[in-house]
Amino acid sequence: MIMPALSAFRGFFGLGRSRRRRFLVCDEMLPDPSLGAGYPRANAMIRVLAEAGCQITLAPVLTGSVGGDSASASEYLPPEVEVAPLDYQGKQGIERLLRKRPRHYTDLIISRPTTMAELRPLLDRSPKLFQRMNITYDAEAIFACREILEAELAGRPVSHEENQRKIKEELDLCRGVQRVLAVSEREASIFRARGYKTFLVGHATKPADPAVCRADWPARSDFLFVGAIHGDGGPNYDSVMWFLEKVWPGLAPRFPTARFVVAGLNRSKRLTEEPLPERVVVTRRLPDLSPVYSTARVFVAPTRASSGIPLKVIEAAGYGVPVVATSLLAGQLSWRVPSEICTADTPEEFMDACSLLFRDRARWEDQRQAALQRIHRDYSQATFSRQVRSALNLLAADSH
Repeated sequence: MIMPALSAFRGFFGLGRSRRRRFLVCDEMLPDPSLGAGYPRANAMIRVLAEAGCQITLAPVLTGSVGGDSASASEYLPPEVEVAPLDYQGKQGIERLLRKRPRHYTDLIISRPTTMAELRPLLDRSPKLFQRMNITYDAEAIFACREILEAELAGRPVSHEENQRKIKEELDLCRGVQRVLAVSEREASIFRARGYKTFLVGHATKPADPAVCRADWPARSDFLFVGAIHGDGGPNYDSVMWFLEKVWPGLAPRFPTARFVVAGLNRSKRLTEEPLPERVVVTRRLPDLSPVYSTARVFVAPTRASSGIPLKVIEAAGYGVPVVATSLLAGQLSWRVPSEICTADTPEEFMDACSLLFRDRARWEDQRQAALQRIHRDYSQATFSRQVRSALNLLAADSH
């Protein structure tokens, strides 16, 4: 029998069909927020479904110690959420689950193009398994856009025609679904242009500790980067290494007591096992990020390849730390420059923007307050919950 992540599950077999909405949620991995890369948003969405009284089964398509391990799920999932065991994970296991529970689920959520690519053959081959199910594709972002940028940064640009082909192939993965969720209006508009019924579901920030936001200016002396780094590669690794190699050597002498702090899950051997420049600190994963935010004066986001929206920027601003980011990230957010966010793309621009925010308290306060207002308006828990409930048609009756 499939067991829940956290507590004794009442089960579905032999108990009759509940009137509540019953969701099967398939993603690459379980929504552990510490993994970054959109998983904090995925976790927040699961919590909205649970609060709406829905029954939820999580079945990741990647099995193994990271992708499907439910042993630590009690740390980040509501107790009523069910995690499928390994036999019911992966594309073959998910097919077994659907055959074991015919016509049980009212809704299927498939998150990310990688997951959709795994399940697309099953959707095409066995459509009867999905009869009477509302299928939602939570695209989050268009991954092909990020891959195109990464290829350009690596000196391997491809033609415009090839780029458009990659984007079209990714969009075609979700053919036949009832709705698409996108994390930004920019990407939602691309899906809508292809005829998909698309809803904007952004991100929800946790309310920051007021003490962190009120931390005194003199006590703040760090430049900060927060983000999951899964190895010696990927957008976050590239961001940190570019800052260390191109920006920090010129910025550090301007502020002899300042540190550059890199926080978050970190599996990079280069950053965790090799010597680092003076006053560079790598904390790895922390159970509570409040201490690093309370000593940060400037958050840096030198991301050069990404899609969707930068959750790290939203969360830093929610903690009351002004941000210097690439114009790519500011454009994804559609925030006002320079009142809500500072932008920089070259090493010199980053050094100057960071220095200005670090030294000018009045400017620092103005940007911090403007960004906090943006966060409270667009990325509150209440706003996110309304977006999810509206997109998935979670009416009040669903919770009875």
